[in-house]
Amino acid sequence: MPGVTDPARTAAIVLAAGAGSRFGGGKLMAQLDGRPLLNHVLGAIDDCDLARTIVVVGPDSADLAALAAGRGAQVIVNPQPERGLSSSVRVGLAAVETKDVDAALIALGDQPRTSPATIRALLRAEVPAGRSVVVPRYRGGGGPNPALLLRASWPLAAQLTGDRGFGPWIEANPELVMAVDLPGDNPDVDTPADLARMTEAAWSERVQANRAQVERIREVPDGGDFYAPVRSLFRADPTRTDEPALDVLLSLVRDGERWLDIGAGAGRYALPIGRALALSGGSVVALDGSAAMLAALREIASEYRIVNVRTVQERWPPAAEDVAAFVSDVAIIAHVSY
Repeated sequence: MPGVTDPARTAAIVLAAGAGSRFGGGKLMAQLDGRPLLNHVLGAIDDCDLARTIVVVGPDSADLAALAAGRGAQVIVNPQPERGLSSSVRVGLAAVETKDVDAALIALGDQPRTSPATIRALLRAEVPAGRSVVVPRYRGGGGPNPALLLRASWPLAAQLTGDRGFGPWIEANPELVMAVDLPGDNPDVDTPADLARMTEAAWSERVQANRAQVERIREVPDGGDFYAPVRSLFRADPTRTDEPALDVLLSLVRDGERWLDIGAGAGRYALPIGRALALSGGSVVALDGSAAMLAALREIASEYRIVNVRTVQERWPPAAEDVAAFVSDVAIIAHVSY
């Protein structure tokens, strides 16, 4: 008979014993949105009210052990993490001794985008008789993690080798696996570049969410160009030398760079930066939603013969298909510098 998995009879096992050598060490304590990567995974699990959480760490991971224990998780040490992820799976399953647990959720400590929604979707899946592993199948691609192992599959852990855990077995036995289709993806953080991309994506998601929220609660729709009547107040001499914030920005300019000024207005910063970049072939993209402000910017640019500042009338963030046009070496949000 098909059945769903009871969260109250499910234990989570978080694998956190890897050395993180490609990251340079200390990976799971690295910060994303002000919290360690491992903390994100534990937070997602906490939201799902599982019976218990076990975190498998290496023998020299006092910081991870303290973090996990501080969140109420049981900490288990894998004495030989060099034997790969499969060894941590076995150590974690061995720690689930009580008979009041029917399933184990295996999660990776380096996947901070693991979400409560994903975990709940796995638990809610109606698992046909004869299948004992439930995994996500992300539309955006990626590995089948986290994996929900019903108790019948636990003995298979003895056969696992290397650093892929249940991955090879899942690939080889699709008829024994229940796949749940889900949106998005769930990438690993293996290198500092992976974390940088994830940080950028998280920031972009927050900006998009903020824009959507503003549109939802806006009481009065935007009318015409709000800044048109007052654009003269925002004109500034691009050759001025009396503004500390501008001095700091100019000290950061390097030959040949491309700068992006988000909310450039009448060019208070875009024009002096463009002027500083002119001789080296650098340039500035000045983005603003006000046609009047950008018209003032172009007037000032013409007056001072600054020809390497391109104006774009658009709100931030741009549409996904237009993002490539704004890739730059440096981005500033002009009004923050005030």
